[in-house]
Amino acid sequence: MKTIPKILIVDDLLENLISLEAILDDLNVELIRAFSGMEALRLCSKEDFALVILDVQMPEMNGYETLELLRQRKKTKYLPVIFVSAIHRSDMNIIRGIETGAIDFIPKPIVPEILKGKVAVFLDLYRQRTKLNNLIIELEETNLNLKNAKNEAEEALRTKSRFLANMTHEIR
Repeated sequence: MKTIPKILIVDDLLENLISLEAILDDLNVELIRAFSGMEALRLCSKEDFALVILDVQMPEMNGYETLELLRQRKKTKYLPVIFVSAIHRSDMNIIRGIETGAIDFIPKPIVPEILKGKVAVFLDLYRQRTKLNNLIIELEETNLNLKNAKNEAEEALRTKSRFLANMTHEIR
């Protein structure tokens, strides 16, 4: 079964979400919106995402705080996150984002080709990881089937040996 990867886009401004969705529209993904860090955390606990695009400046909980909480959870510890920001563009902010656990930091206004190129890389990694996990599951099932077949063959061999031993005894 082929599933469409999901990307979570987190920004408190609707126009920013719409802009990001327009840039990523032609990728074969499901785009899901979150208007706050808290909403992003709730969605990440329910859904599996290939990637999160996270605004830095938001009310209540900024992007750094949101990512710190994501990194504390087993499910989202390694979830790729790209920060976007119009205000926090200094090297200090970019370094803070990377140290927090982001894989990249893109300043606004966003160059569509750059964002699409970076997203495409992580979608490819997500698809490869999904494919690998499916192969592992398939291999485990095959190993279980082989183990069961081996056990059945050994039992058949034991039954045959008992039968031959009984027949040999009766013949004598």
